[in-house]
Amino acid sequence: MSRAYRIRWRDSHRAPREQILSAGQSVSGADSFLMDLCVLEILPADEMDRLLRQALEDDGWQDDGDGGLRRTFDDAVAELAEDGQGIVVSMETGDRRVTAQSRDRDDLQRQLEEKADQQRQSLSEQATRELLRAEPEVRAAVQQTLQRVYVEALKQKAAAMGEVRSVQESRDERGELELTIQIKV
Repeated sequence: MSRAYRIRWRDSHRAPREQILSAGQSVSGADSFLMDLCVLEILPADEMDRLLRQALEDDGWQDDGDGGLRRTFDDAVAELAEDGQGIVVSMETGDRRVTAQSRDRDDLQRQLEEKADQQRQSLSEQATRELLRAEPEVRAAVQQTLQRVYVEALKQKAAAMGEVRSVQESRDERGELELTIQIKV
């Protein structure tokens, strides 16, 4: 009985196969906007700043350790500047990983940068859309806080001017606050 055998012969001097290189990096996107706070100086500036900070803390804003205050609205982060003149509202997206493969190192780097730029642009656009959805809530909360600050400042100013006889707070037909303070001078 005979058997057939197959033998493969490889030439060990043949050129090695080209190596495929791969690389990756993490990218993220972010966007922000600044809300200027033009606080009326009903009382001296330092007293208005104190009232504003106290009202924001009452609304759940936390000290950030650098003299500012911060609060999270869904995924948006609002930060009161240290000088109290503005609020920066920012949104960051999570990290995404992009990868590229090539046989050439320069081409690999170019591909990776292109993919990273495209992903970064996409994530920044996503952050902008989410920020635009959060903006009305942030503005409404800040306006409500400022209104309370003005009411308190006007009450203190009236008390400094004389004896307060009565304080009436009401809403007009449009829902706007009306404050009437009677003082005896």
